[in-house]
Amino acid sequence: MFWFLIAAVILMWGVWGIAEKMALAHGNPWQTLFAFLTWSAVAFTPVAAYFLYKFNGKTGFQINKLVWVWAFVAVASNGLAVIAFRYALLREGAGLVVALTAAYPIVTAIISTIFLKESLGWVGYLGIILTCAGVYLISLKS
Repeated sequence: MFWFLIAAVILMWGVWGIAEKMALAHGNPWQTLFAFLTWSAVAFTPVAAYFLYKFNGKTGFQINKLVWVWAFVAVASNGLAVIAFRYALLREGAGLVVALTAAYPIVTAIISTIFLKESLGWVGYLGIILTCAGVYLISLKS
């Protein structure tokens, strides 16, 4: 099940990058952001509410304050990233922009070792080095 989920994420994020580029062909970054957020709210709020109730019952709607704080941090950082991503898509092709921005797990790995005290190990550090090398190679113009 884990690998199915990973494959689904990779597939959907691949489609997402192309869909973002196509949307930008017909509007500016702020218009596409508004449309994205509107569709997100319309499509996923009812789904989230359903599963919240299904898995947590009536207590599911009592959400800890820190959940709201960290969700805000996540939304704010994602929102700023999405805006920068859209402007990058206006300047370069989707293949390049998506490939380069897909290196964000490097930041997550480094921050998680510092603040969450998660162990990375030598294989993780090697992965960071190889990812940086890959980002460099992708950024080279033919």
